[in-house]
Amino acid sequence: MKTAKKEKLHKLLLSFDRGIRDYPHRLRPELFQTPMRGDWEDRFSIYGTGYSVRTKEAMEEIFEFLSSAMKVKGWNQWGRAYIEKYPSRVYNLSKIGEDFPKFLKRNKKLIWAEMARFELLIAKSFHAFNRGEKISAERFSEINERSKFEFASSTFLFESKWPIANAWKSQKAKLPSKPKNEFALIYRKSDQVFVRILSANEFKILKSFKARKNLASSLKNLDKNFEPSQLSEWLHFWLTNDFFADFSS
Repeated sequence: MKTAKKEKLHKLLLSFDRGIRDYPHRLRPELFQTPMRGDWEDRFSIYGTGYSVRTKEAMEEIFEFLSSAMKVKGWNQWGRAYIEKYPSRVYNLSKIGEDFPKFLKRNKKLIWAEMARFELLIAKSFHAFNRGEKISAERFSEINERSKFEFASSTFLFESKWPIANAWKSQKAKLPSKPKNEFALIYRKSDQVFVRILSANEFKILKSFKARKNLASSLKNLDKNFEPSQLSEWLHFWLTNDFFADFSS
């Protein structure tokens, strides 16, 4: 490699180190950037401000639906404002969006906050570490009214005044225009995350399980339209789709 190119490469590497060291005390326009395009020198030069570029990419990996629904201008505006308020202090950006729902809610962007909260759970479900333990079919017969269930670490309940989960399942990158109470379950099977829309009764039972109440206690205070036959159907679905890591009686 020629001396001039070596010097340029050395400067770019120093720029990258300086970019990490000085972050987030950079000028506002440099935050939340889109990666550069061009020859190798231009593309490599993004590492001078690589942390801010990677920050934008990491946020869009987590909030894929929301970033599209907010459109480019809105996403860049609020994403940049969030990064200024909650800059990441570590190289690993997997948790960079943890405070985004709270940030949007404080700024009165309530429906955006709900979608951010939902997509954050999707990301957590995907990356959660499960012990690999499953309830075998042979143990199903041991379930009784005293049984308490332990949720898998990749299983989450979601409740909202907006049909957020339905909007996400549609994949149309369009947020709902009217409020409507919604209950959903986020779970992972193998390496894929699924979302199940729940009735109010199914949600109440699962929420009670999450609070470590037994089956008998969880069946109290359900709506009058609850049919006991539904419980066996739900139990079969829950147990065969790895919602629970274990149960005890």
